[in-house]
Amino acid sequence: MAGEHRPDHRPLHQGRRLTDYPIAAVDDGRWAGRLALGPVPAEDGDATAIAEWGASCVLGLTTPGEAAALGWGDIAGRFAALGIPWLNAPIEDFTAPDTGFERRWPAILDRLLARLAAGERVLVHCRGGKGRSGTVTAALLVAGGMTPDAAIAAVRRVRPGAIETPEQEAWIRRLATTGATGPD
Repeated sequence: MAGEHRPDHRPLHQGRRLTDYPIAAVDDGRWAGRLALGPVPAEDGDATAIAEWGASCVLGLTTPGEAAALGWGDIAGRFAALGIPWLNAPIEDFTAPDTGFERRWPAILDRLLARLAAGERVLVHCRGGKGRSGTVTAALLVAGGMTPDAAIAAVRRVRPGAIETPEQEAWIRRLATTGATGPD
């Protein structure tokens, strides 16, 4: 009968729940770890889904104003309760990283690359999981040795529509000439 399992049915993943949180993992990185991007983990269970994926660190690119205006609550607290550090490096929506971000980027970059090199999993998010998170995910790939065009293609392969503006693409391409830490 439709909707019912056989009496001898055994679930494939006992104790595991399904979630709608979309994790787009990029398999092109030149490190032992895994890098992914996604939208803001604002729904109940999103942080748990990210923890179940195995994230050891989450980088959020949303602004405090977005979080307050859209009622996302305490994202950092949700991850802290799961023992996962949540770093925040805000970038305005539909823009490339600004000088404030670029000042913080070297320290963030070092921290994330160290985790990836150690075989850990890192997730980058913004509001929709495409523009800002795609840009910074591509920047991490460039820092790992990829060309900007290859990094952009790798991110778009797993998250179609990622890296939404010409300014975001230009920022990634600029990394090849200025270094992965941005302009001086």
